[in-house]
Amino acid sequence: MQFARSEAIKLNQDLYVSVQTTSTPWCIGITNSSAGCNCSTSGACVYGPTGSTVERVLSGGDYQGISLQTNQSTPQIDGMRGAFGTTAGTITITTAGKTARVIFAALGRVRLCGVNGVGGYPAC
Repeated sequence: MQFARSEAIKLNQDLYVSVQTTSTPWCIGITNSSAGCNCSTSGACVYGPTGSTVERVLSGGDYQGISLQTNQSTPQIDGMRGAFGTTAGTITITTAGKTARVIFAALGRVRLCGVNGVGGYPAC
């Protein structure tokens, strides 16, 4: 989330993070399309200026044993301020019975916390 936020500010362009937890494997992609993108399809998640777009996708296939859940499937990041606005939310990451959360707030703060003291992160 922090990478997508910094890219939106750098490009001064609204970006959208597509988080697909129901596909196998899960995936996360960045796009400049307000409709989001299908991150399980190669070339679908691109962003940047016309003529020099970049594809950025994370695939759960590269992270065996990790599952994701989210309450916001396509958060929007404001290109001027890096804020999430009304699309603020949480991505919950679980592996081997341990759970952490990435929380992205309306004004743009991104933080990581652990459930029950996981990994030495602050408690959620």
